[in-house]
Amino acid sequence: MSKMPRYRVVGLSREQLDEIARSSSLTIEKLNDDKIFVLGGPEFTVKAEDKAVRTALDIAGGRVAMCKAMF
Repeated sequence: MSKMPRYRVVGLSREQLDEIARSSSLTIEKLNDDKIFVLGGPEFTVKAEDKAVRTALDIAGGRVAMCKAMF
């Protein structure tokens, strides 16, 4: 079983991420409430299987970056 890549997502609400997760392979791993970024909104760490999920996050207005740390 291969590990799915993890992305750090900033600028989307939990509701927006839940909506994307309902129609894709997105899995929300945790919400870091204590980290508020200049880009706005809380930081979510998610894992995603493919580029389609990353594209969906980008279209939704989130800022996405690969997470180097594996949880």
